[in-house]
Amino acid sequence: MAVHTEERMAEIRTEIEASMDFAIDIVRELRKASAEAQAEGKLLEFSDGRRMTGPEAEAALGAALAPLNAGIEAMRAPARQAKSTGKATGSGNVVQVDGNRQAPAKAPLIMSSKAFVSGFTPPDYLVDGLLLHSYIYALTAPTGWAKTAIALLFAAHIGLRLPIGEHKVEGGRVVYFAGENAVDVRMRWMAMAHVMGFDPDAIDVHFVPEDDVSRSERLSIPKVVERLRAEIGALGGASFIVVDTSAVYYEGNDENDNVQMHAHAKMLRDLLTTLPGAPCVLILCHPTKNAQRDNLLPRGGGAFLAAIDGNLVCLKKDAVIDFHWQGKLRGVDFAPISFELVTVTAPTLIDRKGRLIPTVMAKPLTEKDCEALQAAARRHEDLVLVLLHDSPGASIKGMAEALDWWMGKGDSRKPAKSRVQRALSKLKRDGFARTERDGWELTEKGQKEAKRIKSATPVPDAVRPHAD
Repeated sequence: MAVHTEERMAEIRTEIEASMDFAIDIVRELRKASAEAQAEGKLLEFSDGRRMTGPEAEAALGAALAPLNAGIEAMRAPARQAKSTGKATGSGNVVQVDGNRQAPAKAPLIMSSKAFVSGFTPPDYLVDGLLLHSYIYALTAPTGWAKTAIALLFAAHIGLRLPIGEHKVEGGRVVYFAGENAVDVRMRWMAMAHVMGFDPDAIDVHFVPEDDVSRSERLSIPKVVERLRAEIGALGGASFIVVDTSAVYYEGNDENDNVQMHAHAKMLRDLLTTLPGAPCVLILCHPTKNAQRDNLLPRGGGAFLAAIDGNLVCLKKDAVIDFHWQGKLRGVDFAPISFELVTVTAPTLIDRKGRLIPTVMAKPLTEKDCEALQAAARRHEDLVLVLLHDSPGASIKGMAEALDWWMGKGDSRKPAKSRVQRALSKLKRDGFARTERDGWELTEKGQKEAKRIKSATPVPDAVRPHAD
């Protein structure tokens, strides 16, 4: 055991503070050098010979600095004890600062501004200006508003290192939890590979399908997290994880219980963002009950939002899907990104009779594309409006045939009823059309608009839309 006088305590305090400041400076300089090197595209080389960059390098650097950070915290404790004027171990002017019987020092609750600032880590974008490594986001939208289509497109672009609109993609390994409908995800992925021209056997995207017959029960993320950690580590880490959907992996008994939903979101955050590679995590969510277009929050509302970093949304308007955010976003704002849902097929995606199976995928749109689609949608609405004026009560199928709107080619072509339905839905929302017992008909407002269109711009057959 060692005991020291107050004079010796002053010397010890000075030595500890000097050592602590030196250690803090080392941490700061190492992190600064790491950020600068990676920004220039350089690899970090570690003492064991490993060379890496990106999230893996950050994780390795964090592990290498962990003992040094622990040492800094350990040094703060005796420094505080040496400065203390209260009762200490020993008596009189003698204070015991080391010895076998001294209890381990606890980490301080309060740190200096210098120590606090030294812990800053520069934001590390997976998708520039959109998605950050180690962050967890919800992607919220009603059923049919392209959550899965956009999540799969992000997965493909990150796996292929392709930009998303004007946003550069760092790229990396993707793990996709196909929980809600693995069969649908599988078909979409096959069609996307054909349309986008990538090899599904080679792309660095991996799936955790819920329809895996080797499992006898639903996948529980908390129960298999260590197995996931080992498997993802063996792959070399992951940059992007998609959970499709939150509801499938929810282990509570009431999705409207905010306390349970907060715990669910926190579980996903704590377990998935800490997997090897410091991945960005995207959780596909259904909105709260009776959610409005301008308030698409995930089930669990504010309680769920409190445990995540941002709530991204899909906003559907006619054939265009706008990708933006609502409610919360930790990071910089970004302009909405527009996508179109397109019907696609692939030679390998066929039924048992050899017929092509159509599915859908998201396609990024430019501003010019959006303007053209909006103009086409307005033109379709005008054509349906005039047709209903001249032929009230016509069926949707009959309207598609009368307008020469078709899907497919040759003997397999069918009336494009979905195009008519989209136009009718928009006309109904705007008060131009309504449904009656005999089918669709125009309101008084619709009658006036149809007459205006006919008098201003006649609708000859030559200007009708071509077949799909």
